[in-house]
Amino acid sequence: MNKQNSKTIMNTFSKISLFSIAVACMLFFLAILVLFELTATQKLIAGLDLLILYLILAVLVSAFRRYIFNLPTSIEFVEKVVEKIVPREVIKEVEVIKEVEVIKEVEVIRKVPVKEEPKKVRKYKYYGSTQANTYHLEKCRFSGMIKPEFLVLKNKSDYFKDNKFHACKNCKPNRN
Repeated sequence: MNKQNSKTIMNTFSKISLFSIAVACMLFFLAILVLFELTATQKLIAGLDLLILYLILAVLVSAFRRYIFNLPTSIEFVEKVVEKIVPREVIKEVEVIKEVEVIKEVEVIRKVPVKEEPKKVRKYKYYGSTQANTYHLEKCRFSGMIKPEFLVLKNKSDYFKDNKFHACKNCKPNRN
């Protein structure tokens, strides 16, 4: 059952239900008029009561038509993919022969032992720069930035103090 058919069935059921409730209310109203001797006011009140009853039943049927008819609230559709194999006409068969030349390349990798360079060990406690006229401790980050042509290496700070070098403000070598 597809979605369009289920909607059509529910709409048809709703229309039939509402029509049958309307007919029942009209017959009940006619029966009251015939069987009982009512005044005009009482007839009017009975007619309004039946009209209200009809409206309530119409709303209930419209609101709960899925529950009355017991249809699922959502319908899932499953699509099926069908593959068709269509034979094609063969116009002309051609045989293709390709010669393929296979070239195998072998890459030879030789490991050559590399001589390790000895690590440069800093032997001096103080590093000075003749360009900036400052001196630093060995572990100061600025000592590694001094260019080799301006580098002065000493183990004692007396040389730098005598030659009026300024102490680095970062590592403060004059405290040692």
